[in-house]
Amino acid sequence: MNDKTPITEFEQPHEFHHEPTEPQETSFRPATLQERFAAFFTDSLIFIYLLGGWAFVLKYLMKGDLSAPFSFQKTGWILFGTTGAALHFLYYLFFEGVLTATPGKLLEGLVIQNKKGGIPSLFSILIRNLFRIIDYPLLFVTGLGLMEATEGHQRLGDVVGRTMVVREVSFEGR
Repeated sequence: MNDKTPITEFEQPHEFHHEPTEPQETSFRPATLQERFAAFFTDSLIFIYLLGGWAFVLKYLMKGDLSAPFSFQKTGWILFGTTGAALHFLYYLFFEGVLTATPGKLLEGLVIQNKKGGIPSLFSILIRNLFRIIDYPLLFVTGLGLMEATEGHQRLGDVVGRTMVVREVSFEGR
C-alpha cells in the first residue's frame, strides 16, 4: 500500500433492531354443540376404519376367510364385539390422555381441559371416558341434553370427570 492510496472506511452492517413483539393472549371458550358433533363424526369415521382393520386382523388370527372380514360365527361376533368395544375405549383414552384431544377434536381445534383451565389428569380422562357407556345409550338425555343445559356444554362424562372441551380463541395483545 503506498501513501497515495486512499483509505476508505467500510460501513459496519446495520444492526437490526426488532421491536419487541407483545405476547399473544390466549383465551378459551366452551366448544359448541356443532363443533363437538363435527369432532365426534370425524372420530367415528376414523374409528370405523380402525374397526375394519381390526376385523381383518381378527379373521386372520382365527384362520378365517379374509375375503369376508365381517362374517363371524357366534363366538367370533362376541370376540369382535368385546374387543371392538375395548378398542373404542382405548382410542379415546389414548388420544385424550396423551394429546388432550382425539384426532377429530384436533382437526376441529378443540382440546380437553380441567375445570380450572389446565391439563386434565389421566384419572379425569379415565372417568370422562368411562361415562361414555351411559352417554351413548342415553344420547338425548345425558349427551345432547346436558350439553345444552350446562354452561360449558358438558356431557355427563365431562361433569363427573370435571373436564371441559374448549376451543382456543387467540387475539393480539394490546
